Amino acid sequence: MTEKQEIISDDEFKITFSYKRVRELLLMDIASYPLIYYFMNYFIASQLYKKRKHFTSKKHLGFIKFNDINRILKTFLFYIKSTIEKNETLKIGLDILFFSRDRFIEINTEDGKIKSDYLFWSVIRVINKRHPDYKMVMIGTNDKSMPQIDDIRLYSLIQYSTPMIFLRSILLGTAIYLKWKFRRSKIIKYLKDNDCECAVSLFDEFFSLIRLFLRLIRDYSLKNVLKKTKPRVIMANDDVLQLKPNNLESTKFIIMQSASIDEMNEKYKKMFLSSFPLDKLIADYFLVPGTKFKDMKKDAKDSEGIMVTGQPRYDILANADKIYNKEKFLKSYKINPYHKLVLWTTQCHGISYEENAKNFTAVFETLQILKNTTLIIKQHPAEGEEYTKTIQKYISDYKIPVVISPNNSDTYEQLFVCDLMITHTSTTAMEAVALNKPVIILNLSGESNPVEYVKEGVALGVYKEDDLKPAIEKLLKD
Repeated sequence: MTEKQEIISDDEFKITFSYKRVRELLLMDIASYPLIYYFMNYFIASQLYKKRKHFTSKKHLGFIKFNDINRILKTFLFYIKSTIEKNETLKIGLDILFFSRDRFIEINTEDGKIKSDYLFWSVIRVINKRHPDYKMVMIGTNDKSMPQIDDIRLYSLIQYSTPMIFLRSILLGTAIYLKWKFRRSKIIKYLKDNDCECAVSLFDEFFSLIRLFLRLIRDYSLKNVLKKTKPRVIMANDDVLQLKPNNLESTKFIIMQSASIDEMNEKYKKMFLSSFPLDKLIADYFLVPGTKFKDMKKDAKDSEGIMVTGQPRYDILANADKIYNKEKFLKSYKINPYHKLVLWTTQCHGISYEENAKNFTAVFETLQILKNTTLIIKQHPAEGEEYTKTIQKYISDYKIPVVISPNNSDTYEQLFVCDLMITHTSTTAMEAVALNKPVIILNLSGESNPVEYVKEGVALGVYKEDDLKPAIEKLLKD
């Protein structure tokens, strides 16, 4: 696959995944899913972010990464803590089981502030009002303690682990790893002989012993959750679960779209679903915000039914003027009330080092020239501390009024108070449009826009550093 190709060709895909030794490995059943499900997700993510580069290189200890060691130690320690504590939900038959993306934030509502899941909070609120007798639990997928939230009981997936699950994960992970090592040379030779070398590194990375263990302990823990809670309905964030777990014939499985849908993601998924026997794992329903996404999901064929429901996390936008107060916001951040506010929602984790550097220089140099303007930077929730430090380092070279808002701060509040917002592909652009805010799509990558905000006429595209200043000035006036 060449670097400029947007998607692996049908021929390359068929050659790679028709090979008997590859299929025997990937079709192995675990507990909740076959191994191919996890490989599909890993494959798609790696293709979508193949150009992603980090600001700092990770330290290694031989073939094992320090961050992997740190991660597995944290998982083990939390596992020990969780197995000591009693988990009351293990004995409860549930009506609805939610699977979260682990974004729990303070949400401003007409009834006051609540802490809840960023996507499901309004759904949970309506169900609690209409069906107060329903038993509901939310599961987070991070290997850490979950915070206390206001509207539903929340637990971590790892809290449903057991000593036997831990042991099984080690044993099966080792068995899969050795099976891969035993077959590796023949599989790699086959791929190279057929000009499919692009998949070699993917297989090596996927069959890492530590990564296998972490996937397996989650898979077995998920199976235990479903066995113990016996939910009538499962509702999952589409960033958490993409297909229905095994043996859930009597349970309805609903997936809710949480952000925009990438067309490349859907093409890859369709290729996997048509190449492997995954028919029994497609969702009962997939809930989308609009008809355009419905058409995209129809083509992917990963659910029995598709329903246009709107986006529940946007419910708050309809009443933003009753919830948010600009004067209060300015006071809380000590911002000059006579300044125009430019909000930049960054996505540093999903673009290259070079593009990030260009973005920082362009935005900070522009804001340094503009008078009576304050920059508000709202980082993507997935951006790590390394990106915050890098942003701060770049800012130190400029004299500009700037606020880096906390990671858990209310994005909608900042959209409501801003006079203009800048982003790349973020769904915050849709939210800004809903609030009638002018939007700049900053794309200095030299590539076409992945999301069609500019083409649809709701945003102004900036593709050269020198064009940012006149674009901001134009939109602040008009």
